[in-house]
Amino acid sequence: MRAMIALGIVFLFTGAMPPKNGDGFCGLRNTTFREEEKVTYKVMYALLGAHIGAGEVVFSTSLENLNGKKVYHIVGEGNSYSFYDNIFKVRDRYESFIDTSTLQPYKFI
Repeated sequence: MRAMIALGIVFLFTGAMPPKNGDGFCGLRNTTFREEEKVTYKVMYALLGAHIGAGEVVFSTSLENLNGKKVYHIVGEGNSYSFYDNIFKVRDRYESFIDTSTLQPYKFI
């Protein structure tokens, strides 16, 4: 489940990173995500042709200030369903603060 969350974060932001040239940011606009977006993924396992839900991962974005700069605050929260907790309980939270103009990360929790 934790690997699924980490992969989700990587896939979510892979398309958001602008290519670099010698001068830094090349003037591309971020069209991948905006503030106040929320995406939910359901984690399922296939067992004998049946799909069994194990948990959910929710990614949300907001616009905030960090050290006087505008940043996207991106939060990923993963939780296993209560009936699945006896097998493998997951309660994860990942946070990242990303510059709005260059999309470079400032802080990760």
